[in-house]
Amino acid sequence: MDDIRTTRGLTKDEESVNRPVGPVSPRTSGRDIGDVRSLQRKLRNIASYNEEIPMIIDDGIFGDSTEEAVLKFQELFGLDRTGIVNFDTWNKIVEVSDEVDNRREPGNEVLIFNEGNKNINPGDKDIQLYVIQAMMKALAELIDNFVSPEVTGIHDKNSVAAVKAIQLIAGLDDNGIIDVDFSDQLGELYEVYVTRERVKNSI
Repeated sequence: MDDIRTTRGLTKDEESVNRPVGPVSPRTSGRDIGDVRSLQRKLRNIASYNEEIPMIIDDGIFGDSTEEAVLKFQELFGLDRTGIVNFDTWNKIVEVSDEVDNRREPGNEVLIFNEGNKNINPGDKDIQLYVIQAMMKALAELIDNFVSPEVTGIHDKNSVAAVKAIQLIAGLDDNGIIDVDFSDQLGELYEVYVTRERVKNSI
């Protein structure tokens, strides 16, 4: 069982995407970073509606903050409080995350960029940057070590640094270019962190 715990995480099978084939824990192999990130995204989704679950970032690392979130989830939902995501814990996480998705009203997602938009490169001036930079500035007030850009409408040095910081967290190329993938990740982070204070419902 120890071999499974350290080298195997969540994978796809015939029944469901991201279903675990073995426990996920702080000792999960680094090569399973995508599997850990899938777990973190579901926990973050749940935390957006349940303030007792610690908010985490999907960095693909099963560190102290992820273990704390797992422990709190297990405590709240009557599971063995081990900090390890076994089948029972994973299935419950999927169930609760799906319930959160069902409770969201259609159209609530933060959409700031789409396939029709051209990329915003370092040095560019673009009206969309006013919204993007304001969102990054709001996130910087809630997340440690985030770069806080000025809202200038110009993709200047600080703006590029803020974009790169988010790209690194999201596992994207840290090229400082604002594209659809970056926009999607920024929208997710904004919804989870900035709108969290407005959401008082809990599961």
